[in-house]
Formats: sequence, structure tokens, C-alpha cells
Amino acid sequence: MNSIKKELVINTSAIRVWEHLTNPAKIAGWFWPNDFEPRVGSHFTLDCAHEGRISCMVKEVIAPRKLVYSFKPANMIFETLVTFTLEEVGSATRLTLLHSGWDKLKPEEVALLEKFELGWENQFLHRLKTSLESSNGYSHKNYSCEVAIFAPASKVYAALTTPEGLKGWWTGTCEVRTGVGAKSAFRFGETYNVMLTEKLTPDQEVVWRCLEQFHKADGLRRADEWAATTLRFRLGGSSPSATVLHFEHVGLVPQLECYQICEQGWNHFLKESLKRYVETGRGAPYAR
Repeated sequence: MNSIKKELVINTSAIRVWEHLTNPAKIAGWFWPNDFEPRVGSHFTLDCAHEGRISCMVKEVIAPRKLVYSFKPANMIFETLVTFTLEEVGSATRLTLLHSGWDKLKPEEVALLEKFELGWENQFLHRLKTSLESSNGYSHKNYSCEVAIFAPASKVYAALTTPEGLKGWWTGTCEVRTGVGAKSAFRFGETYNVMLTEKLTPDQEVVWRCLEQFHKADGLRRADEWAATTLRFRLGGSSPSATVLHFEHVGLVPQLECYQICEQGWNHFLKESLKRYVETGRGAPYAR
């Protein structure tokens, strides 16, 4: 892997997202202190307490659509490239981050790439989205739930990662491909979702990103509200015979038109169907 790519949907206009990417005071609120200037050729620094001063130069500015700058921490001998792309999706904005140029890393330096990937996903982009949506009157409360399952984590993990398991509790109409980077399609009548497997930690965690959705339901003006959202399944518990599933659907927030439908769906599929499937071998998946 020589690049980091993240997508998220932010419930505000592209103009407001652009402001948070190009205004030094706004950038400092979700990233690091800086002296950024949105002008091609402008040199600026990001003051990171852990990595020291990060040297950058603006490469491309297309307001409010695209921003590109170089990115070179003090402890690296080569520079990488950060690209932000903005796309309006109804009244929201799809933000795509591409942090490229990591191919020069030595094998013993791969941990640095992993650290920045976690930082982008769990800290910086999360703070950016939270800052924009909370100031816009939106709640950032993603759908989440916890389910106690009386079975070892290995059985729950198998139910989340194998064709047999997913057909047993979610939908029997699916094409499941396994492994990180694999794409799977799940159908519920006319509704379908295409998921990319982003992370697999055996018996501990499964992460999907929704690449595509068509949601057929009366009253919905948008049929793709899941697109670019992230689904995290984390497995915990202190007993070998019991597992606690911590599930979060990042981006599925109450402001979405589909939220109530999806909340009811997840409550059924996770709290009832998945639990029963793992514990008894018989779930209640979608059936035509």
C-alpha cells in the first residue's frame, strides 16, 4: 500500500468544508496550528507536537473543489502529497482524502504509514466532520449498538466474514468475497449495498465502507445515503464463551431521511438475527 484514501459525507455545503480546509484558524481547530495560505506555490508549516514541524507547499487550488499540497514531516527524507476533493451530494458534501507518495518507505518504516492512516480516520477527519456538523445544527450521533452474544468471538467473526455466515443473519441474496480489499454486494429486494472490506482483525474487528447503495423505500428523496459511510464491528468480552459486539455505522445519523428505517433494520438484524444465528444456528435474515 503506497497511499491512504478516505471518504466521508459531511452534512453541510462544500463552501463551508472548503473554508475549514483553507482558513488557518479553522484548520487549527481540526488539524494542527499552521500558517497556511491558499495560493499555489505558497510554503507553510503544520506544527505537530509529536512529529515536529511538517513542511508543506500548495500545489493546486480549485475553490471549492480541490486542494493539493506536499507534506513532509521532519523525520522523513521524502515528501508525500495530500489531496482533498469535494463533491456536492444534495445538501451535503462528499470529501475524499488521498494521501499518496508513500512508496519510498522502507519496510521498517511501514508503521509510520499506518500511524498516519489511523490519524486521518480516527482523529483529523472525525474532528473536521464533527466541527462542521455540530456548528451547523446537526447531531453527530452515529447509529451504534452493543449486543451480548453467548458464543466465542471466533463464531461471531465467522458470521461477519464468511458467505455462509452473512447469508445466515443478514440476507440470503448476496455475493460475498472475502479478504481486505474485496467487494461484496448485499440485496434486499430492489435495495442493494456494495461494501468494500477495509480491515479484518481475526476475532476482533471488521470494517466495511459502503461504495454504492440503492435504497428503495417510499418517501426517500435520495437512494444512496449510505454511500461513503463506514460500518465497524468490534468484538470484545472477557469470557471465552461470550462476546460483546460493539457496532457503529459511521455516517448513519438522525438527519438522514433513511435513518429510522435503517435503525429498525439494524436493531432487527444485529440484536435479533445475528445473535440468534450465532447462538442457535438459525437467524432471521432478509427473505423475498
